[in-house]
Amino acid sequence: MKIRIDHIAKIEGHGGFVGEIIKGDVVQARFMVNEGARLLEGILRDRHYEETSQIAARICGVCPVVHTLTSIKALEAAMGVEVGSETIFLRQLLMLGQLINSHALHLFFFSLADFFGIKDDLKLIKKYPAYTKDALAIREFGNMLVEKIGGRTIHPLAAEIGGFKKWPSKQILLKIKKEAEKVLPGAIRLGKLFAKLKYPDLQTNFNWASVTAL
Repeated sequence: MKIRIDHIAKIEGHGGFVGEIIKGDVVQARFMVNEGARLLEGILRDRHYEETSQIAARICGVCPVVHTLTSIKALEAAMGVEVGSETIFLRQLLMLGQLINSHALHLFFFSLADFFGIKDDLKLIKKYPAYTKDALAIREFGNMLVEKIGGRTIHPLAAEIGGFKKWPSKQILLKIKKEAEKVLPGAIRLGKLFAKLKYPDLQTNFNWASVTAL
């Protein structure tokens, strides 16, 4: 039996699946990336180095921060630029804002319904309104974090080679701290919910080629 899914829902991007089962044994299980060539490298050629981070950020509207910071760090390494602890800390906050936003979206709105056998996300929202509010508040906090540190939520502008074009004030940092304290109880509630779920026993060897520190 052959299985082919041309479009997999609830993922960031476009992907498909091809599988084959012969006499009860899975002989093929392959994920297909249905993305065309982006050619970002070609777009970056002959452009001013200060434009690089903003062009690279256009790889994705959901996760532009990582592409922005990666391109900046690559140029800093090429130029021999070293940044201070304040810059590293703010970059970490910026990156955490993206991760909080993306993970809240993926875990609650993309994944949770499948664990409960709910096909329609609207039914999930109606069944668990309190958890929905928690997830939305967490995602909003992630967006706010990116905006306050990066200048705007999507394709932030503030980070640059050597530091930031504009540094957040003490008042902004205190506001971030206050908002973090507000959403923390909801994050704990969602964490406890996910801890109760039954997960499949899946063990796979991974090569963590992309995991690195900021």
